[in-house]
Amino acid sequence: MKHSLVDDDVPEIRAEHVRPVKKKRKFQDGTPVSNPREALQRVIKKIAGRYQFQSLGADEDIRVLILQPGFRADATQGRQKADPVICTLVPSALLSTQAAPGIRTLRHEALSYYWGQDEDNVPITIMVYKPTSAQPSMSNITQKTFWIRPNLHAALVELRSTKKPVNLWVDALCINQKDDVEKAAQVSRMNEIYSEASNICIWLRVGEMDPETSEVNPEGTKQTFEFICDMLSLKRLDRLIVDPTVAGRWLAFVELMRNKWFSRRWVVQELALAKQATVHYGQQVLQWSDFADAVALFVTKHDQINRLLKSHNPTDPDPIGDMRALGANTLAEATNNLFRKSKDGGIQERLLSLETLVSTLLAFEATNPLDTVYAVLSIANDTPYSNAKTAAKTVTSPTSGQVAQLGDPRIVPNYDKSLAELCSDFIDYCVEKSESLDIICRHWAPIPKDQKQPLLTLHAELIMPTWVSSIAGSAFGAPEAALQGRSNGDSLVGIPSRQHRKNYNASGNLKPYINIERQVRSMLVSPDTGKNETFELLSHGTGDAETDSQGSAMANEGKSELSTAAANTPNQIPSVSKIAKCPTAVLFAKGLCLDTIGKLSPRAAQGMILQEVLEMGGWNDDDDDLKKVPDRLWRTLVADRGPNDTNAPSWYHRACLECLAQVTQNGDLSTGALIENTSTASTMVTFLKRVQQVVWNRKFLLSKGTKEDDEEKLFGLAPTNAQEGDLICILFGCSVPVILREMRSEDDCYYYFIGESYIHEMMDGEALTLGKSPPEFPYHGYQEFKIR
Repeated sequence: MKHSLVDDDVPEIRAEHVRPVKKKRKFQDGTPVSNPREALQRVIKKIAGRYQFQSLGADEDIRVLILQPGFRADATQGRQKADPVICTLVPSALLSTQAAPGIRTLRHEALSYYWGQDEDNVPITIMVYKPTSAQPSMSNITQKTFWIRPNLHAALVELRSTKKPVNLWVDALCINQKDDVEKAAQVSRMNEIYSEASNICIWLRVGEMDPETSEVNPEGTKQTFEFICDMLSLKRLDRLIVDPTVAGRWLAFVELMRNKWFSRRWVVQELALAKQATVHYGQQVLQWSDFADAVALFVTKHDQINRLLKSHNPTDPDPIGDMRALGANTLAEATNNLFRKSKDGGIQERLLSLETLVSTLLAFEATNPLDTVYAVLSIANDTPYSNAKTAAKTVTSPTSGQVAQLGDPRIVPNYDKSLAELCSDFIDYCVEKSESLDIICRHWAPIPKDQKQPLLTLHAELIMPTWVSSIAGSAFGAPEAALQGRSNGDSLVGIPSRQHRKNYNASGNLKPYINIERQVRSMLVSPDTGKNETFELLSHGTGDAETDSQGSAMANEGKSELSTAAANTPNQIPSVSKIAKCPTAVLFAKGLCLDTIGKLSPRAAQGMILQEVLEMGGWNDDDDDLKKVPDRLWRTLVADRGPNDTNAPSWYHRACLECLAQVTQNGDLSTGALIENTSTASTMVTFLKRVQQVVWNRKFLLSKGTKEDDEEKLFGLAPTNAQEGDLICILFGCSVPVILREMRSEDDCYYYFIGESYIHEMMDGEALTLGKSPPEFPYHGYQEFKIR
């Protein structure tokens, strides 16, 4: 029965809504609107007016941005704001390809800059010609809006001319970033794009910032660049490093070297391929070669400058920090050692392998973790992308959208891969090329970025094999942590050398015998929270394919495991639609087990070596007759190596003995305190710095052995996450011993890779002669470790 409302049924209004005074409302951007309908219409128009990329044609290699003339803001000239940025995107052929008739080849400069974390919230205008048979004219031009980030907008404002158009190649504008197929194709041709550019414009930012007002300080920016020019005069440099009145300029230069641009992964390639490059800091411009020389001179005078800055601010004990953490220094060194170049700047020879580049360029990060590998493909000497003709063929077909697999599919740019897939493929590639397993000991892999992903791929980036070592375990950690100083000891395997010389030879000259099996783990995801639950289902194979590379029907196997589990626990297992498919891989490697870890020390935090460690190494401070440090102690402290991985100098044992005479009241050896003590002999400081490079954040170990005598047990260094009971192993093809952790389930036995280790008197193949004839490939009768 319906009830009609009468006045008594209407509830009393206890308070009126607060309403604005009737006048035209404004959004935060200051745009007046008369009513919400008009506002909605404006939003629709804004979306409709956005620039839409057109696919490149078959003979069109790249797009070039033609930047129209404009003026920057200049209050002295009455311009409070810069002119709007107006430009055109024009298809172009590259010089290295034979352009089809009617296809222009536009000479261009290329922009190298830091994208930044801001949103794309600054509009620019891109002029588009309407499709018509008429000649281009104002009547058939439409203007479209393209939204970019503030740092790029500032660069375009500064780099444009006031008189004529400027041709620029800018990745954010010249590549359709939302098209992974096009992006992969363009990445394959970076070699040509940057090497054919007439100049690389390095944009640092709008200039030096005033710490009090947080505004740009043009005068300070100018003074910093003038100071850099003064540094290049060697006579003036000698005065500058002792002049306290310029301490502020030195600090400004240090901050400039810490600019985020120097941490970008792509800049290594961009700068290395450049025939000429200029550094832009606001309105100030400097040749890159001059800037690089200033950085190199700074490094040579590092100690004197550090002393000057310490006296300027005694509360800061290390105002500069470790130079290896400064991206500017690493970049200046790297770009100088990547190639042999001709007089005109052309590349005659690439010097470094892909493995070397990825393993050493740790100070540089990429927005997309996959670019950790892809960003250096063009500058490696063992990839097809170093050759312009090959790279031109290994591109995406504009019509089919398929990538021509002329390169190695393990490293062909493919942005549909998960990070775990790329990492395992990269390691597989490196092992094949180098005939060494050392890459699993190098801490290079990027930390997965938090990304908004569909429910079923939520954990695809998290299933990383343990034999893919994260950059967080490197000497200075991830790039953002590097400025805080050392985090871990240096890598024991070192970096690959052009002469294939290794620091150690624990597995002799044996080649690795490995197999990498691709798998897909199924993580059960809570439909309510999107988080994985404790269940984990494992199916083997290579993803969506019905069979793996050996032809076994893995897809059906995965389904049967799932159905069995679901039948056994019907109330606990969610539906198949809530299972995340996570590609991962298992490494099968042959080797032998030396022993089990029986005792571990606490980690050597900040290079502090506890009395317990000294005793584990055979040192007894109470023995007055002990005039010599046991070999296994002092050699382990320096990993039996000296500077630049040479053999340990004979005087190290003497320096160690003098250091042990200056332990703390608790009997600990504080390497940091002794280094900072101005009365410590310089040779002792040299020895202690080497000790820190080796032991920092590592643990000391004693193996279980077969006898009670500690001298019969293995002594050495283990990763910080090692545990008692872990296995000390030699993997054939790996130059150092490794620590593995055995894991067992009801129907499986496998291992986790914990990390590399130093084992005294087991670093040069000694383990291969213990009661057996030397192993022969393919090592029949030796253990195969299944490492997840």
